[in-house]
Amino acid sequence: MSQRRGMKKAVTAIAALSAVTMALSGCGGGDAGSDGTRLDANGKPLVKIRVVKNSNTAAIKDMKWPEKLQAACDCTIEWEEVDSSAWSQQKSATLAGANIADLNIRAYYTGDPDQYGDLFEDFSQDLDKMPNVKAMFEQYPDVQKIATNNEGKLYTLPTYKGDAYSTTGQHMIINKTWLDKLGLEMPTTWDELEEVLKAFVTQDPNGNGEADEIGMSFPKLETSQITWYSPYMLLNSLGLVTNFNSSPSMQGIYVKDGKVANFFISDEYKQVTKFLAKLMKEGLISKNVLSQDSSTYTNEMKGDSETARVGMGFAWTPRGGVGNKLYDQYVALPPLKADASQSDDEITWDSSGQVAPVVTNSMAMAADAPNKDTLFKIIDTFYSADMSVESWYGTDYVEKTGDKTYKIKPEKYELTMSPSQLMASYISPDMKIEGDTDADEQQATDEVYKEYYTHYDHVKDTMPAYVKTKLEDATTISNLNTTIMNYAMASTANWIQGNTNIDDEWDTYVQKLKTTGLDQQVQLWQEAYDTWVK
Repeated sequence: MSQRRGMKKAVTAIAALSAVTMALSGCGGGDAGSDGTRLDANGKPLVKIRVVKNSNTAAIKDMKWPEKLQAACDCTIEWEEVDSSAWSQQKSATLAGANIADLNIRAYYTGDPDQYGDLFEDFSQDLDKMPNVKAMFEQYPDVQKIATNNEGKLYTLPTYKGDAYSTTGQHMIINKTWLDKLGLEMPTTWDELEEVLKAFVTQDPNGNGEADEIGMSFPKLETSQITWYSPYMLLNSLGLVTNFNSSPSMQGIYVKDGKVANFFISDEYKQVTKFLAKLMKEGLISKNVLSQDSSTYTNEMKGDSETARVGMGFAWTPRGGVGNKLYDQYVALPPLKADASQSDDEITWDSSGQVAPVVTNSMAMAADAPNKDTLFKIIDTFYSADMSVESWYGTDYVEKTGDKTYKIKPEKYELTMSPSQLMASYISPDMKIEGDTDADEQQATDEVYKEYYTHYDHVKDTMPAYVKTKLEDATTISNLNTTIMNYAMASTANWIQGNTNIDDEWDTYVQKLKTTGLDQQVQLWQEAYDTWVK
């Protein structure tokens, strides 16, 4: 490992690393020769790669693609495997202790190196040495922007999972079996949804003779951020575009015609909250929604896996929402109008699809790593078509059916231990992958939303994923977010429960948020937006 920030810190960081390390006695330039190389006993370049892996993923030694990678670079690779749950505790120590491997896969996100830039290779100067990476950025310029920091440095290389994954993870699902049984049409407005939910909870659509049906469910309102699968996706019914996968939208930030604002004080937010409060008062929403975390919500949606209990919820896909045994009862619920008088063009849907195919922590390199020409060759091999697919899905479960065409064997999805995981990949537009059930189901679920993505400008009416605030503003924004979210979510929970009246408290609520820093939060994001977009 690089030792430039002090031997004591490095020793501490090394001691903190997981016991799953494979034959790793040093990384970076610390054990390189004076000529900038590190060689094995046979005189070949010796490369050390750290990979952060999920616990349910096979060991590198049991994968076949690493042999092909090693042959392509004509080098010897020593792998260090760190469990992702342990890495969350160890990452800070590796940065503080300058304990950076030659190459690091799924280890560091775009913002992680900002305070330790001298430890990391700036790839922006190296793209000609990695033609596959360069091709990815030329095809998708925004992907390069997402991975680039405010100073124009490219310390981490992203993965692009392919256009098939360009879907939002945020969808509404509804039990179509129940609709059909009760002779109901798919709701198209909030009022129609309300009537459907009333039928769900009163007419025993699951047929078990018990009054156990739940109209709507969703996870509790977290005070840190708007979580995945939030009912506030209904803001899109009023033309306010959300982005709830990962963006400042999760702290209320939105953009309309290039102007940044916070929806917590918007009339649209008030309208959605009043609608949810009405449904809660009528007993149409699960009584658990203000207390259940995401895992409890998932359990409520799945129930006993035999009998459906929830009529409508929020999920990535029906299978992701209710599990393998019930998913065929559910379909995607298209975006709803808040009022029947609205035109279709006024309705939007969550813009998270812009970042969904991008994984920003795929590859990082130590700035003082030896054998750099070999490392660039390894990286470029990772981003080649064949290696992108094999390292993601597992060599034994990929059938190459033609030039850049592949078929994923269905038995892969029956395994409890994944044969591989997404490493560093580029699935280009001219590649065809058949049998990726995750992508296929996401596309099928997203189909009813595609029209609504055309109802807004993806730069002027949403915060592009590449927009970043200044590093020096990070602490300020974090503190502001905490204050804003704590007050907004506590107030919202009271309104939905009916403990207090939103109309009576709204003006005071808005003024309180503005005086506690909401205007400053908006201003800092406006500055960031203007810097990156204009």
